[in-house]
Amino acid sequence: MNRPRLSKALASRVRGAQSKLEAQIQTHIWAEKDIPEIRDKLEKFDADPVGWSEYHYPGHGPDSYPVQTHIRRSRDALERKLSRRADELRELAAAQDNLLKVEEEVLEQAKRIRSTTITEPWPKPVDSIEVQATALKRMIEREQAQHRREQKRRELEYAREEAREAERRDQEDREARRRHVAKGPEHVIIHLTVNKFIKVAFEEYKSSPEYSRAQTGSWAGGLISFVNSRMGVEAGAKGAEAAREMIASAKRSNEDLWDVCRRNGFWTPDSI
Repeated sequence: MNRPRLSKALASRVRGAQSKLEAQIQTHIWAEKDIPEIRDKLEKFDADPVGWSEYHYPGHGPDSYPVQTHIRRSRDALERKLSRRADELRELAAAQDNLLKVEEEVLEQAKRIRSTTITEPWPKPVDSIEVQATALKRMIEREQAQHRREQKRRELEYAREEAREAERRDQEDREARRRHVAKGPEHVIIHLTVNKFIKVAFEEYKSSPEYSRAQTGSWAGGLISFVNSRMGVEAGAKGAEAAREMIASAKRSNEDLWDVCRRNGFWTPDSI
């Protein structure tokens, strides 16, 4: 429809009515978008509370505070939106009727505009609900695609950093093994046998009350308490004793100590 040019005052009236309709359309679109999404989330939670909680809140069960708070708020939001649905549709229809009424009145008043009055084009019509819903969907899809790309970029960067860190640790480990091997087979046998005894003792120590008290949320605290404990000291002494007996036995039988290392899976010049 060809629309006449309007005075600034009349154009402002049309834009005001359009703004009210635009606001109601956006409210309607977002409500209709949110309702199925919330409903789908609640259905998935009700079907598998444990699985849903583990996926969205790792380490928290379905009865935990963050999960229960999220689900309660979602149920409240769904109930609110459903209870508002009829009112929102009435408000949308009222805004549409109001715009039609304003446009009819403005058309009549536009006929009396003087030729000397400064005018401007009739305001651009409000896009339909379908057009705006499609635009919103596309916008959300673009944002989600951007989010996925950014998430993938961060994951790749994290993986690269992890690989660099693993390579650094591996290099340090190789250098440490070389230093130990350079000190000879007796050193290697004692060092690794003591480590083996300490490792076994530490696993046992982790179930003790002393470890729990010293840990207090820090793995290092528990380790330090073990190193200073009687169990840790005795494990080191027993490991050293076992290593010395292994070395003495090999010497009595004229067995090469590097062969002893190979037989026990210890480091040797050829294995590093």
